[in-house]
Amino acid sequence: MTSITVGDGKYTVSHDNGCDLVASRNGEPWRELAGDKLILALVQEIETLREALKAAVDTFNYASMTSYERDVCKHEMKLAEKVLETFTIGPNVTK
Repeated sequence: MTSITVGDGKYTVSHDNGCDLVASRNGEPWRELAGDKLILALVQEIETLREALKAAVDTFNYASMTSYERDVCKHEMKLAEKVLETFTIGPNVTK
């Protein structure tokens, strides 16, 4: 089961490999989304983008930068990590 949480944790859309697509609001069942290909496509795109962002954060290399560039990038990476902390990434895994 894969879940995407948005809206400061208010909304969660879950699916199982594209099946059983459901939405919850404030942790309670909210909408049945079976057959809603738009929502599924958006959820899958969010999953892909979040995985790519996490991979970029995990593999970033500061070695070839000046001290100033490293400081700026470290600040930006901390901001990106804070964004990642608020999301569910992949099958029931929270960053």
